[in-house]
Amino acid sequence: MTSHLDYQTPKLKRSILELVTLVEDSVQKAITAFQQKNLELAKKVVEGDKQIDAMEIDFEEECLKVMALYQPVAIDLRMMVSMIKINDALERIGDLSKEISKRVIALCDLPEPGAYFDFQSLFGSINWMLKNGMDSMINLNSDQARKVCIKENEVDEAYGKIVQEILQKIESEPKHVQSYIHLLAVADMMEQMGDELKKIEHSNEKIFLLVMPEIHIDTKTTFKKFKIFLDNNQEKVNFADYIIKGNFLFKFFENDFETIIVPAYPEIGQIKKELLNYGAIFSSLSGTGSTVYGVFDDEAKAISAESIFKVHYKTCIAHPVKVV
Repeated sequence: MTSHLDYQTPKLKRSILELVTLVEDSVQKAITAFQQKNLELAKKVVEGDKQIDAMEIDFEEECLKVMALYQPVAIDLRMMVSMIKINDALERIGDLSKEISKRVIALCDLPEPGAYFDFQSLFGSINWMLKNGMDSMINLNSDQARKVCIKENEVDEAYGKIVQEILQKIESEPKHVQSYIHLLAVADMMEQMGDELKKIEHSNEKIFLLVMPEIHIDTKTTFKKFKIFLDNNQEKVNFADYIIKGNFLFKFFENDFETIIVPAYPEIGQIKKELLNYGAIFSSLSGTGSTVYGVFDDEAKAISAESIFKVHYKTCIAHPVKVV
């Protein structure tokens, strides 16, 4: 049976794709305006950012409304969170395009320094990251996301080279210092675009370490105590509010059963504490049993932690399921 959420998800996808297209166009126009010192094109980018801002606000409101009304789970939840991340990133990247274009406008009023700096490698890497980064987020493709993160190394390398060359010219040609400062700002903003894209991709790819102690949980007693806990705790979860505050991903998945199980079985609480000490960014009971999981954003740390835990417990490392 088709749910209301099944109708809303394609609609949201179409909306975010429209915004992706708009921002990609803004970035490309900003780059072209910079390369050609095209004053009119730069002004169009600055003016066009208003539309990006308006679409970003509308999309966020629509997303939060859908999440509040239909409470998506599993793959629908991952998709929704990914689109919210994309929306936020697109707004920031649009702002950077606008700021680059403002620098172009300023450069048009200054004498041409004459020195040539090869921005092409930097621009090419950013364009590739933007296109493939958005595709990987929308399709939840972790393999493609890893490639985007790796590509950011090329951005850093190109950025570092340009900065060194410009700084050398500032020393040898101080009369053009204003132009060189604007060029440094453009390089810096392009590097920021790469950071934004890598941050989004990286946050979507986590590693999970499960630690399974052979501890029997008295389920009947636990549920009886948990019912008392629920009767005394009337706090309501505002799903959309967690998204707005930015702590949704982990805060929302805290396991309330820990309030009952950890005091009764201190060893479980100790495992959770040690997972955090070994580098997990979040740790919790997986359900009502004794298995504890830690979420890592660094696979090397997860593997190192597993080598310690597996001496005493059964362990398992898991990755998000690739969606194709």
